[in-house]
Amino acid sequence: MPKLCHNVTEYGQCNMHYNKDELEKQSIKVISENDLWTFQQVIGFLPCASSTFYSYELEKSENIKEALTKSRTKEFAKAFKRMKENESATAQIATLKILGDQDTRDALNGRVEEKEIKEVKVVIERKPIRSRDDIDND
Repeated sequence: MPKLCHNVTEYGQCNMHYNKDELEKQSIKVISENDLWTFQQVIGFLPCASSTFYSYELEKSENIKEALTKSRTKEFAKAFKRMKENESATAQIATLKILGDQDTRDALNGRVEEKEIKEVKVVIERKPIRSRDDIDND
């Protein structure tokens, strides 16, 4: 395995001079080997600090993003398959929430609202303006 750090101190610690390409390759490797989903998980497997990861802008690496997406998709598919095959009501409801449209999700969450629109007819009746004398005589 290639050295990621090119400047090791006398105590065997890295002096923070990492090779960006090697860190990217190692990131992709640990993602696939450990089914990681997030950058924070990836950083936990790397020999560098999170500040080093971000200073090299590895979170912008399309290769790392693609590896994370593949890993998430693969794990999601496995979990969804297990959930779909599960006979428990909770798993079946979760499956319907994932697959269903917004109305289905609302119904399962108990947020069904009756949306009835009633036609309202407004009638404005015009009356002639009366004079002050007519008002006083009433």
